[in-house]
Amino acid sequence: MKPPNVTVCGAYRLDVLPELFARAMQWKFEGLDTDRKSAEDHVRRELDSVVLFDVRIDNCDKSFDINDFGQLGSDQAPYLEVFLTLDGTAIAPEPTVLMDGETIRVAFYLHFFDARQPLNTSYGPVPVPPTGRTPSHLLTLAPYEPVT
Repeated sequence: MKPPNVTVCGAYRLDVLPELFARAMQWKFEGLDTDRKSAEDHVRRELDSVVLFDVRIDNCDKSFDINDFGQLGSDQAPYLEVFLTLDGTAIAPEPTVLMDGETIRVAFYLHFFDARQPLNTSYGPVPVPPTGRTPSHLLTLAPYEPVT
């Protein structure tokens, strides 16, 4: 059997629209006695660091764990993960048991992404392509919600 192979199909910076920024501000700081400028800077840094990953794993095995995906030296874990059909155009059910040799596709957000580092996975580090503009179908399948 072939070894597992992880491919980052796409990496997309979050498009921080005014509505999203306002919602994040409200969820994080509403009712708190916080300096407005400091709060806005915090939210802007956080949202500007978010990347949506579209990842395909061929020849997956039981070692797969979405929580293994991240970057060295970061405590950030995948957020709002959703399993996709193999063509990446629809939501697929989350596999309850992975069969050796199976191919899966998953999208997830990662905060505080560092483009100079690879993406760590259950199968070792993989290179990340340059970030691009999120395809509209992924915005629908994997909408971003601010972290509270």
